[in-house]
Amino acid sequence: SELRRAIGQVVCAVAPNESRPEISGVLFKFLPKSQGGNLILAATDSYRLAEGGVTLDAPATIDRKIIIPLRTLQELLRIASGLEDDLEAKIFLSEGQVRFDFGEEVSLTSRLIEGSFPAYEQIIPTKYKTRAVIDREELLRATKRAALFCAPGMSDVTVQLTPGKSETEGVVAVKSQNVQVGEAHAQLQAAVAGEEN
Repeated sequence: SELRRAIGQVVCAVAPNESRPEISGVLFKFLPKSQGGNLILAATDSYRLAEGGVTLDAPATIDRKIIIPLRTLQELLRIASGLEDDLEAKIFLSEGQVRFDFGEEVSLTSRLIEGSFPAYEQIIPTKYKTRAVIDREELLRATKRAALFCAPGMSDVTVQLTPGKSETEGVVAVKSQNVQVGEAHAQLQAAVAGEEN
């Protein structure tokens, strides 16, 4: 279930075409025990970036990076959705291939994508001018409502962060406008620190 959750978090950001093969899949980065022993998953289409992680019961012995095609992971999600949540997944790597085993009954083998995944860690900011902590469901609902008023073909929802008098106060405004349909505007309470943004 952890692997299924992590894959589900990142597949939305995979590039849908194969003009750049290295981003038409998901990076699986196996960290050895000395570096935390986790599996990091990352995907990007050059505009969006998604990263997820899984704690491994048996960490890799060496640092290893592979790129798994999107279609393989979509099939893996389909298979895993019909399996028990506590079933153990085993991942086997060989030159140019990966195999996923779920118990004794299910096995999925795939070729890997050749090439180097972009060094995405360098574009994730380590410092910020503004930080907001907000209820995820509230923000999701407000964004979906605002998206209804976007111009066709444009997903231009504006998010404005306004700090309050203290770090636990503030407002997150979610807006969109379409001259033919109308506009949406929602103000959500949040803990906003830093500058207005």
